[in-house]
Amino acid sequence: MSNPFNNIDLKAFVNQFPPEFIAEQNRKMLEETDEDYNNFIDNLKVGKCYLCGKDIEDTSGDPCLHWLINEKIKKKRLKNLLNSEIGFFRLYSYLVWCANADKPFVNINDLSCDIQPNRHYECTIKYKIWEWSISISKSDYSGHGNSSHGSKPHFHLQIIKNGQQFLNFGDCHILFTKSDLWNFAMIEQDLMTFDPGYGAGLEALQENKIQEQIPEWLSQSSDDENAPFRTQTLIDTRNMDSNVFNEIIRLHNETKMVVPAIIEMLNREKGYDIKYMTQTIPNSFFEKQHRTQRGNSNTNKS
Repeated sequence: MSNPFNNIDLKAFVNQFPPEFIAEQNRKMLEETDEDYNNFIDNLKVGKCYLCGKDIEDTSGDPCLHWLINEKIKKKRLKNLLNSEIGFFRLYSYLVWCANADKPFVNINDLSCDIQPNRHYECTIKYKIWEWSISISKSDYSGHGNSSHGSKPHFHLQIIKNGQQFLNFGDCHILFTKSDLWNFAMIEQDLMTFDPGYGAGLEALQENKIQEQIPEWLSQSSDDENAPFRTQTLIDTRNMDSNVFNEIIRLHNETKMVVPAIIEMLNREKGYDIKYMTQTIPNSFFEKQHRTQRGNSNTNKS
């Protein structure tokens, strides 16, 4: 069984709607995402789930995504969640939001350069004591025709807890929902792009646009060793007044702002035209977990 939406001309379907309608729907979706993310962060800070309202420690009742970060969750109970109508995009969004709530970007190894040739998608995500690795092989995406468990399109998840394997890749065939398959078909027909947004990881750091935006929310760390990033900034001082340079140094020492953010503020508020180049580099990097034929992890890239 393959993705049924791949056989539909989705472009013709989308062209039924005026551009203004599509733009308005996109605007509403972005607003809802912003609201959901802020709600998620506010609840996570106080140990609550933004979806069901229960404590993160509570696993009673119907399955909920917060079970994925419950430190006392049992494997059998967690499999009940994964075998429910959880879907790929909902699960992935929750995991990467958790990861970026801890350390932005660097807790998500979604680099496309080291995805194995027979894989549709691979990534590894970290949050506190947890490490989640998602694997979608090309045959997973289409469904294994000769398999009773994996005949429908699905993906696999490995979970490491406190450095110990908690769930193997082969323990669950997590089914894609109809919404997942629709989104994948839209992406494959170039009608939609996957914007990581609040779930941006290492792959996004390769893009210049993201590099330009990072200094806006970075601040100096009191613990350089455990800081997620370090920035390198080269300032063109050839035509710069020495007082302006001294102002940058003073603000850098007195505030928690990084140099690129200070320069942008001064250019904007005082009309300066300070030229500079900056690069933001992750301080830490971890290997993506790859799935072997037997379903366990293997960090080797062969």
